[in-house]
Amino acid sequence: MVGSTVEVGRFGEGVVAAYLSQKGYRILCTNFRVKRCEIDIVAMFNACLVFVEVKIHSNRYLPRPSKGQIQRLIYAANSFIISQKINANRIRFDLIRVSTHKNSVKVDHLEDVFDPASFLI
Repeated sequence: MVGSTVEVGRFGEGVVAAYLSQKGYRILCTNFRVKRCEIDIVAMFNACLVFVEVKIHSNRYLPRPSKGQIQRLIYAANSFIISQKINANRIRFDLIRVSTHKNSVKVDHLEDVFDPASFLI
């Protein structure tokens, strides 16, 4: 896939939003930003609030968020919950990788990829 980083990111997030909607997720927000932190997609699935990090790639390397990215995701998630006054029975952080090769697109959905409590100081 050729394009600017922003264009590629928007493409991947669009693919993931469609994928999640098809699976029964209700998309609440995309590209939620607070300070220098961003959550790609916030969705509700049953009574679970799901924060989704989207990674797009076109090679064999399967990206994962760094420790710093995870800490920023947690900060943004807390800000989202407080600002939107969200009540959820459960929250989780998912990683969805979109791989592109020639004209094919593959979505790899990893649920509950980290425990936010493990990042508390």
